[in-house]
Amino acid sequence: MAGANHAAPGLVAAIHYQLKRALLHLLTSESDSFIAVEAPWDISVLDKDGGLLEAEEDKNSIIGISQLTDRHESLWKSLRNYTAAFVDGRLKGRDCKLTICTNVAITDGLAAEFIERSWEEANKWVEAKAKALLSSGANPSDAIKPHVEYIKLHRDEFLQVVRHLEVIEGSAVSKDGAASQQIYRLLRASPEERDFVLEALMGWLGEYVADCIARRELAIIPVSTFNTRYREELNRGRQLRLLRRLDDEFAKALT
Repeated sequence: MAGANHAAPGLVAAIHYQLKRALLHLLTSESDSFIAVEAPWDISVLDKDGGLLEAEEDKNSIIGISQLTDRHESLWKSLRNYTAAFVDGRLKGRDCKLTICTNVAITDGLAAEFIERSWEEANKWVEAKAKALLSSGANPSDAIKPHVEYIKLHRDEFLQVVRHLEVIEGSAVSKDGAASQQIYRLLRASPEERDFVLEALMGWLGEYVADCIARRELAIIPVSTFNTRYREELNRGRQLRLLRRLDDEFAKALT
């Protein structure tokens, strides 16, 4: 039970972080697209026909330690997951972005070289980064050994992962405060309304995903459905602000 007690805060934080990332995608994606949660990636961005535009794996840390260091199991697990998706055909022939996102700032290591990367890199760059990653996995620990060995067996598919990979780290958007600030900038609400609207949208999103899971359905959110709810919450936020203002004016009149 002690282990469960320690795991629970991390699990709750990870779910909250994943939903916040999903909300960012909902706010920035085209109105005819879809955002999927845990179907099959942590987050998937789908076009109007259901084609995959972006796959995202999220790595949240409640103690501020990076899970994307060169020999961390989480990094190698994500690299294997993406490699396996090329091997089994799920990603074969798709020109989509593959993202690993963390709430911790990354200042060094190979993962840092995939932050805000240029998408015009030549094949030599891709091959060099793939070789560097595999070199960092030399003499692997027991934790990463199965992932490293699998990737070595499927080097061509791994090259495709490196070709499409981007890392998003904490100093950019992913720390809880920074992510909230980015959402605040995107919300079309006054400063007085933003906390209410953000909390309402996060609550709605959490309920939507939980309801899909309870019904054993894929949690795929049409951006158009989100936009309708978004407008409703903006209107509620404005009404709440006006009511508060009227309450303040009434209280002043009584004094």
